[in-house]
Amino acid sequence: MTNIYHTKLYRAWLQTRVTSLYTSTDSGTTDGTTANKLVQSGQNFNTTVSPGNLVHNTTDDTFAYVTAVDSATTLSLDADIMISGEAFIIYSIPSLSPATLEREFLMAELSLTVPQHNIAMWKQWLIAQGAVGNSTADLWYNYLGGLGYVGSLRQRQRQYWEAG
Repeated sequence: MTNIYHTKLYRAWLQTRVTSLYTSTDSGTTDGTTANKLVQSGQNFNTTVSPGNLVHNTTDDTFAYVTAVDSATTLSLDADIMISGEAFIIYSIPSLSPATLEREFLMAELSLTVPQHNIAMWKQWLIAQGAVGNSTADLWYNYLGGLGYVGSLRQRQRQYWEAG
């Protein structure tokens, strides 16, 4: 199985399913510009946002993760995606059980189109589960190996899905 196939499969899974699993925790329009920050006066990020939340800049359709809540009005981000006057939505990261992951991942085989930014969500989930690797395919391969499945990535996936 090629990395291109896996990329399409992950993208499809994330596009078709993750948006229904993530919860919007905050939204608004920025009114300040600082590198790698999201700034909005009048906010109270201390009560609505946590490190690890996903920020979607809906103006530019770009994404970054919250690395710190600096204050009630300022968030540190892992990428420089916001300038003043841009709209955003902040999402919490779901905790997915292996059964949910399996069901949702299988949905990916129905549709093979997903924006690139969603790969980061998939990778973050795999890393949170303890998988190690440089690419999404490596993370998935190692995650399945950690569950006791052996062989190629395709063989591990088949064993995982058949174990139901």
